[in-house]
Amino acid sequence: MKRLDYRATQRLSDAALERRILSIASLREERIDEIRETERRYVRRFLQERLRPDEIASEIDRDQSLAQPDRDLLVSELFAIDVRRKRQSRGEKKRGPEPEKVVPRLTAEFVSALSDAGFRELGKDLLEIKSDLVSARRRTFDPEVRKDTWLTVLDDNRDPIEYYARMSPNSDIDALSIDSFSEPENSYLANRILWLREDRRRRDN
Repeated sequence: MKRLDYRATQRLSDAALERRILSIASLREERIDEIRETERRYVRRFLQERLRPDEIASEIDRDQSLAQPDRDLLVSELFAIDVRRKRQSRGEKKRGPEPEKVVPRLTAEFVSALSDAGFRELGKDLLEIKSDLVSARRRTFDPEVRKDTWLTVLDDNRDPIEYYARMSPNSDIDALSIDSFSEPENSYLANRILWLREDRRRRDN
């Protein structure tokens, strides 16, 4: 949208002024959605593809779709996540195997009641939980016994998540459980489906 100076704005008719205000509000929401999607994409890639911190930082710094403050916040967040993950990994080596990760099951009511900021944080937390679960599986993975199918089965674009996320938001997944999954893995599966459904609902609204 072209920026008008103050005098040009004063010359607008009442109807044109109202249309401009509505248009600006709509464009601002679109821009916020674009920023959120870009941030989600970088967090997802960093956690799933195990990119080096300097590699993802350089890529973000070159991304002109984000303003400098947004780039700085995103890089700072990813660096903090990586440092925490490495500290946890070193702690695991010192302590030996940890007990099975506890992942509480969320409810649709809880997810839908979250503020936009809380909802975004939950999405990031779920991706981090997924990374931890996949890492735990990878430590016990034997390529001689089976293929690496499970290492991608919790991806958003793979079944069962893609299948259930497309279903009606009212369809019940409380009893959803896959025999070959551990309890934390099944909890993540249900939580991620709830998050994706709510994300779709918020986008549609």
